[in-house]
Amino acid sequence: MSAVSVTLSVFMRNVLSLVLPAGYSPASAQAAHRTLTISDYGLETQYSSSNTPEPVAVVVEDLTIGASATTVDLTSDASVIGAVDGNGDPAASEDLTGKKLMAIIVETPSTNAGDVTIKPAASNGYALFGGTNTQGVEFPPDCHASIIYADSSLPAVAAGAKDIVFDGTEDDVVNCILVFE
Repeated sequence: MSAVSVTLSVFMRNVLSLVLPAGYSPASAQAAHRTLTISDYGLETQYSSSNTPEPVAVVVEDLTIGASATTVDLTSDASVIGAVDGNGDPAASEDLTGKKLMAIIVETPSTNAGDVTIKPAASNGYALFGGTNTQGVEFPPDCHASIIYADSSLPAVAAGAKDIVFDGTEDDVVNCILVFE
């Protein structure tokens, strides 16, 4: 384990407010009387050392896309927060072999010129969006997305499943947090 303790709190709440046109029943000139609100559908979960899956490593990638795609190798250059080397001393990165992805959080700023694609590499790719998804997922400018894999069936990081590719328009930015169990 990299850090002494990792806790992932997931709080997603959905609220939809829909104002009906004035001619709908109940007919009213006041929008508040024609507003339909649907709420309280959501998820509230906390993952820590006291439950399974247990988050143990957090990778943060704040990347600026270059002239070509950027590949991150989860077995050698994963920028794990609180990374330690074989002696337990602080390190810049950590080998995540044997760990499985349990959450991904992606943010792309509105200033990006185009979509940023996150995908498994063609060779030794880590299937972070499921085993059959080799195309990855495109995140448009001004996007905030989270995916939680509770009881992940994703593969463990290994020699044949280790590389993630970040691709897009040169000078676009992607901020990505990966939580591993």
